[in-house]
Amino acid sequence: MLISYSFVFGSIEGQLETAFNKLTTLHAKNNFALAIVAGNLFAEAQDDDTVSALLDGRISVPCPTYFTVGTNALPPNVIQKIEGDEEIAPNLHYLGKRSVTKTSEGVRIVALGGILDTTIVGGQSKEQHLPFHTLDDAKALRGANSADILLTAVWPTGVWKGSSAQLPLEPANIPATDSMADLCAALKPRYHFSASPGEFFYEREPFFYLPTDEGAEVSNEVTRFISLAALGNSSKAKALYAFTLQKETPVSLPQGSTVSPFSRSAKRARPAADAGSYSRFGNSHGRDHKRRKHVQEPPPGPDKCFFCLSNPNLSTHMVSSIGDECYVATAKGPLPSATTFKDKGMDFPAHMVIVPLTHAPTVTTGAMGETDAASTFKEMSRFREAMQAMVSSRTAHKLGAVTFEINRARGIHAHWQFIPVPAVMVRKGLVEAAFRVEAENQKLPKFEVKDFDPSNEVEGDYFRAWLWAEEDNGEDGGRIIGKSLLMRFDEGVRFDLQFGRRVISKLLGLDNRLIWQDIQQTVEEETADTQAFREAFKPWDFTIADAS
Repeated sequence: MLISYSFVFGSIEGQLETAFNKLTTLHAKNNFALAIVAGNLFAEAQDDDTVSALLDGRISVPCPTYFTVGTNALPPNVIQKIEGDEEIAPNLHYLGKRSVTKTSEGVRIVALGGILDTTIVGGQSKEQHLPFHTLDDAKALRGANSADILLTAVWPTGVWKGSSAQLPLEPANIPATDSMADLCAALKPRYHFSASPGEFFYEREPFFYLPTDEGAEVSNEVTRFISLAALGNSSKAKALYAFTLQKETPVSLPQGSTVSPFSRSAKRARPAADAGSYSRFGNSHGRDHKRRKHVQEPPPGPDKCFFCLSNPNLSTHMVSSIGDECYVATAKGPLPSATTFKDKGMDFPAHMVIVPLTHAPTVTTGAMGETDAASTFKEMSRFREAMQAMVSSRTAHKLGAVTFEINRARGIHAHWQFIPVPAVMVRKGLVEAAFRVEAENQKLPKFEVKDFDPSNEVEGDYFRAWLWAEEDNGEDGGRIIGKSLLMRFDEGVRFDLQFGRRVISKLLGLDNRLIWQDIQQTVEEETADTQAFREAFKPWDFTIADAS
């Protein structure tokens, strides 16, 4: 994919009519795919008439244009539009201060606006329109895993190192942060845009990243860091920049490329989470509460997360289908065995996990950004529904399914577990009763019944289970029985991470298979189960249909 031509401004500082008139003229000649504002779209003391003209559509924006908050607060009437989730103006899109957005043009933009506020000790900033961010805001965005464009209000510390491009200011006078350097190193964007802290334009040579594995070849993927001056600056420094976004990896490194200036920063030692406390496609993130009570270790990043496709140690032989936003894989130590449902026509476990491609603890707007959260939830639901249909059809409606998730802000990588269950147990309410009884036994909060297919945005931490079955009323099946159970809990609740598996193991009489580590399979057995599922799932696998 080649985005033929795109455009970026430096800070516009409220000169909306001038800027968009200029863009209109250039767009007529070049047909830009999109435009970006790096820095402040609005002035610190913005006049109301100009903003009203923009909001009323009297200032035309000729092509899709994206911006985030810079170092100035947004005007009150613009904030009102944002908080009301309304369009600011046709073709003008607010990315949010901390966001991951896949545009309609297919460009993945990660944005972090505002300057670092060191007075906030921890946590992510709540307001999406104020011109400051926290360290945790930057850390959360590392989970985006990749970006075509990284858009920030401040520079990454040390980006000038190893460069022959003249730096107009002394490094000490440039607002830059280590967290921004770590973010750039984690995402490896094709372009990193920022506004200049002075009347100058700065473009660093493209830089590539050293491989983490010894002996591995250097990739030809590079990042270009570009900082633009403000529009109409007295020094006449470059404030407008047209660029081509090449989505494919180039066949060779661009002339003059250097090694990443963040190589050391990226390799700084960070305590790794206990490798024994979680495992790829497993069902727990650890039970060592005594040790963790006193030492809170940081969660693993994408290179060490066993749910991330970027992890070199990923058990790829267990991956069955990969979509645009998530993938499906067989579970380690599956609760049902290959013989559990053999009498019902299912000769493989079909205990699956549905995993987002984005490394984030939850499938929510706060963790992924509005666009990615919505598209990820939609595709995860599509996989769930396709597997339900496969299980029901293959077993002549004798099996239904339970899909459950644990949504915790302190989690590592969001995922859903899918496990077949006898359809009669769903129809007679036995599955719902089992969940309620176990919650009561563990003195957990009570379940509430939600719509069968609720929207993804449920605030706070929770456990959610979808119960599904199809009545057998002939060859084409019959009435669908579906219910969604939701249990909300807070930090004061010690939630059993094995809760869902524990409920179903008791229900199916598989208590001896509760601990997945005790029933791990050989690679050959895992491969055979994955292949069996893949063959059975083919008629419902929309990733195959979409590719054809």
